[in-house]
Amino acid sequence: MNIQIKIDGEWGIVKSTQGEIKFSIDNDGISVFEIFVIKKRCGIGTALIEKLEDFCLHRINIRQITVPSTPSRQALSFWLAKGYNYVFPEDSDIGYTILNSQDPEKIEDTNSGIILLRKIVKNHH
Repeated sequence: MNIQIKIDGEWGIVKSTQGEIKFSIDNDGISVFEIFVIKKRCGIGTALIEKLEDFCLHRINIRQITVPSTPSRQALSFWLAKGYNYVFPEDSDIGYTILNSQDPEKIEDTNSGIILLRKIVKNHH
């Protein structure tokens, strides 16, 4: 899959023909504000995220990525499996309920409509 990263000042996009991740860059790291994939559960999201994490490793001052997760079992499971953790402790309680839901796409109510997750990016070696 051909994946490219384009940076314009403090804004960036990881893009392929199959999907994209839009993000901003600041002193705290990268904040993802939109992720789109044509087809779920095909490795597209994983490939895009890995490219973004690799980008972080090659930047001196960027070591963390914050992402908004849809509060559904499918979305939350994806991010947790990638090593992302809850930003707010109260979200882990909501997350527990979501992860035990019978319906993988059911969206739980949260105050903000999302669950924030964060990962400190490290070398894999």
